[in-house]
Amino acid sequence: MLSVRNAIISASLLFVMSLGFTVLNMMQSPDSEGYGTDSFGTRGLGYRGMFETLDELNIPVSRQFAPPIVEKLPEGSLVFLGPDPIIVGTEPTYLRDLQQWVQDGGRIVVAPSVAKRFMTQARLAQFKVPPQTVLQTLGLEGFEQSITFDTDSAAESDHRDRSLRRDAEEVASDFFEALNALAPTLQKISVTVTGDWDSIDGHVNELTIPGEGFNTFTPGAEPTGAILWTDGQAEPRVLAARFARGRGEIVVVSDPILFCNRLIGKSDNSVLAAYVLTPDGQPVTFDEFYHGLGVRGNPLYLLTRLSYAATTLGILVALGLWVWREAIFPGPPLPDETVRRRDIGEYIHAMARFFIEGGAGRNRLLQELKTGVLRQISIDSGLPPETGDIERIAAAVARKDPQRSTRLLETARAVDDALASGKTLSEKQTQDAMRRISACL
Repeated sequence: MLSVRNAIISASLLFVMSLGFTVLNMMQSPDSEGYGTDSFGTRGLGYRGMFETLDELNIPVSRQFAPPIVEKLPEGSLVFLGPDPIIVGTEPTYLRDLQQWVQDGGRIVVAPSVAKRFMTQARLAQFKVPPQTVLQTLGLEGFEQSITFDTDSAAESDHRDRSLRRDAEEVASDFFEALNALAPTLQKISVTVTGDWDSIDGHVNELTIPGEGFNTFTPGAEPTGAILWTDGQAEPRVLAARFARGRGEIVVVSDPILFCNRLIGKSDNSVLAAYVLTPDGQPVTFDEFYHGLGVRGNPLYLLTRLSYAATTLGILVALGLWVWREAIFPGPPLPDETVRRRDIGEYIHAMARFFIEGGAGRNRLLQELKTGVLRQISIDSGLPPETGDIERIAAAVARKDPQRSTRLLETARAVDDALASGKTLSEKQTQDAMRRISACL
């Protein structure tokens, strides 16, 4: 039966169950069920293939969901594949702190994503994010990024880009159809290695890239080593470059799509990924915080930590017990209390007058007083309250006070004799007997 109490209990149980379900979900890996463009992604634009390739090569590989704090960074390469510009703009401090970490011997691999080209300046302004790229935040100034196409017609390229967007909107009800509409054709290119990059030179000769919408860049400073794509043009296009910073280095990859699931198994893409991410077999850590998989800003994440969860549970249990103890449970209304016209003193006085004015009232009043006195003395002497034997009561009193025992025995017998005579006692006789029996207490 639905009542107010049952409704409150049901709502409380539902809240506890939903909170527990949320905490359990947060304790699991935020893998987006493989749909994301991150190291969990199993679709074409994800990087799960590269992650598992490194693992098969017995290279220690891991993911990091917390902000990259310098004091807690593991050894090896820290990898940023297509970080979200919104998060980069709102949380730039951690990236700036990495500059000194690199100077001290750290290694960063970063690949700004061309897939973010639909992230217009208007949307960045909507989130009040400063127009600062991940490369600028890491201290690499002067980079000029560009999107290259098969065709030399910029107008035709822009028309194709708008068509793809329109096609994606038309099939937005089906996520995978939208991705297929945006998926570019593929082409193979020959690459050359320049500068000091011995680990790649001779191992990477041919790569597979998208036929259109592929990102290249022009470095703002001379790199120590670079991978170039020359397709008959005067100016080579830079696909990747390494820059020395103190005892460490920063490696910039023009587009993370080189390492996506769709391309990782083609040409020398997997070889390039392995040598770029870990040239000496050192551990690789994929940053997923700047992909948006972190839990920053969600206080429920603390419940997945044992100390916070135990403290919170203790507080909730104590609060629940206190509320249960202090709460007024709804239920049927209590009956109204009967208004008493007299207090107990007035009631006794009225009953005494009734007995006195009655024919045998005095005798009955004296008998009740004697019974009450003997009951109280029995209790004080350790006897059962219902003990009515005057001899037994007197014997118990005599163990502590023989004189009181004698007085009690004489008074009780005198009262019994007066009541046994059958005569109605006068008021004076009644008062005298009451004073004597009361004096035995």
